[in-house]
Amino acid sequence: MKSLSERLIELASRVGKLEDLYDNLDEGHEDEQDLEIELSSIESCINDLEREMEDVKEGYGI
Repeated sequence: MKSLSERLIELASRVGKLEDLYDNLDEGHEDEQDLEIELSSIESCINDLEREMEDVKEGYGI
């Protein structure tokens, strides 16, 4: 299982890649499907982090 910091680094990396894909799409050099795949990966990372945050809150009784 990845640590929280590893997950945040992965998310930041994926957001950077998404920005690059969007820039390339804007210039006509990238496939829109690649952009959608990367966006889906980012959404999955965010969902994982939200679930983990809820687990931590429950663990601390928040």
